[in-house]
Amino acid sequence: GHNFAMYPSDCFITAGDCSLPMVEIAKKRAEEIQDQGAKIAAVVVMDAENLKYPNNCFDTVVDTFGLCSFEDPVKSLMEMKRVCRKEGQILLLEHGRSSWSAVSRLLDR
Repeated sequence: GHNFAMYPSDCFITAGDCSLPMVEIAKKRAEEIQDQGAKIAAVVVMDAENLKYPNNCFDTVVDTFGLCSFEDPVKSLMEMKRVCRKEGQILLLEHGRSSWSAVSRLLDR
């Protein structure tokens, strides 16, 4: 739910997580910002490897720091592709090992 306020006001967001406690946190966040931007259509428990949505149903699919925690990231990416419209976009924000040694040392801790 940390990203909800960043979306434009004409967005209708369907958000999900495999963890019920995280979904509850996101629902609370959605309620807190309901008048500040995007419309939160749904916040649900879901499995990224088996999305319960029809083919080509989303204009944009966003994943923020999730691929590293998916059991089968390739299957998850294929599901994102399946539910994203052909003219849509899939936006991924991930982290990796930094080429800066000071940052890498921090991440290794």
